[in-house]
Amino acid sequence: MHTERADATAERAELRARIMYTLGLCQGEISGMGVAVEAFDQARREIDTIPSAALRARLHGSVDGNQGLMVMRLGQPDQAVEWFSRYISYAEQEIQLGGHDPSLTQGLVSCLLNRGFAYAAVRKRDPAIADLERVIKIGGEHNLPQYYPFAVHALGNVHKQSGDLAEALRRYEESGAHLPRRRPA
Repeated sequence: MHTERADATAERAELRARIMYTLGLCQGEISGMGVAVEAFDQARREIDTIPSAALRARLHGSVDGNQGLMVMRLGQPDQAVEWFSRYISYAEQEIQLGGHDPSLTQGLVSCLLNRGFAYAAVRKRDPAIADLERVIKIGGEHNLPQYYPFAVHALGNVHKQSGDLAEALRRYEESGAHLPRRRPA
């Protein structure tokens, strides 16, 4: 890796960490959990060399969110909930402290959506609904409309799982109205 030849700086560590946690997500889908965890662990070691506590926290949060996504994709939604929750806690704390970075809000909404999917996968209805409703609320407040149809559709799935077919159908119809229409070829 060319970053090994660069001087050992915080910028180099940040770049290497970002590369490693992205690589971990990709490798997890191809080579399995062990290879991915090794990449995530290497990213964490790089992050721990960075002097800035704020940057370390943000990068650790990013690793957690990516690891949650990877374990969710590998069929472990219970474990994914734990990883997503770590990022969500980090993002909520930063936002509460006045962090108005749009990428932080977008990361929070994305992780809430993914945790909502994970809760639904393990049939935890109430926390799934709570997360998905928060996606809709925060997404609306911060002009993130791209999450809306996915959250509403996922709410439909949760209501279907719990036997409320009327609400499920209403949610499916609502989500369909917000998805882009494809033109026939």
